[in-house]
Amino acid sequence: MLCVIFFSQMYVSGMSLWAVGRTGLFACDTPILEMFLFSALISAVDPVAVLAVFEEIHVDEVLYIVVFGESLLNDAVTVVSFSLGC
Repeated sequence: MLCVIFFSQMYVSGMSLWAVGRTGLFACDTPILEMFLFSALISAVDPVAVLAVFEEIHVDEVLYIVVFGESLLNDAVTVVSFSLGC
């Protein structure tokens, strides 16, 4: 389930960046593969920030462990999707 959410987030982010690039808003060419690779790297950053906040406010340990596990899964999927794209 989490992998499906991650891939859909990566797909939507990559397609959005590519579509904005096609409008000429960016000053450079935006190949779709590079937009997907960028979105694969960016989508793994969100859980790390959440974990930092959780550690500061001392949330329940079970919630921290669940988010940490999801973060590890996202990182693994990011590595695989980036490796497949290169």
